[in-house]
Amino acid sequence: MSDENGGLLAIWNDIAGGAENEFRRWHSREHLPERMSVPGFKRGRRLFSSQAQPRWLTLYEVDDASVLSSTAYLDRLNNPTEWTQSVLPSFVATERMGASIAHRHGSGRGGVVGTVRLWGAIGQGAELDALLRKVMDTSGALAGVAAIATETPQQTRERGLRQGDLAPSEAVLLLELGGWPEGDVEGFITGIAAERVVTDLYRLEHDITSAEAGSS
Repeated sequence: MSDENGGLLAIWNDIAGGAENEFRRWHSREHLPERMSVPGFKRGRRLFSSQAQPRWLTLYEVDDASVLSSTAYLDRLNNPTEWTQSVLPSFVATERMGASIAHRHGSGRGGVVGTVRLWGAIGQGAELDALLRKVMDTSGALAGVAAIATETPQQTRERGLRQGDLAPSEAVLLLELGGWPEGDVEGFITGIAAERVVTDLYRLEHDITSAEAGSS
């Protein structure tokens, strides 16, 4: 059964010094279009901030979380291209989160995305929805989603090529912002009761849909 609000794959990563340009070329020219050809993948976005930790965030919108365990997707993960095999060893501090979207408000996509990663008991129902609404009001977001990690990490060939993946958050709030906000993003999250909270802002670098990838 499909999740009512859809699924999400969020990947935070940094890149070893000197490999940044090659990473961007590979990600835009091969990796994003390749992922968009997997059935169930609808949109992919790469975002960047020199101030964030890690510096890159890739967001994939999928039909539902089951797409991330599909035969077609796992086949890609276990059969990386030569270019992928050459780039993935430059990945560091990677956090990969497959999730179901629990709550969604507003509409549209902004040029800046704010992320609030949450570890610990944060609730999944009305509590998480109320938190999303509060953070959206505080930040002035155009739209926002709350997603809960649902995917069990699997050992694939691609994962084996990266350098030491980190444990992803248990939930994330994603805020679509019309521009870089004034003030400190930490002000968005005052009073959140979680064991650990990490906030970052990222600016869009590349946005592609499955339809666009299929027409190239």
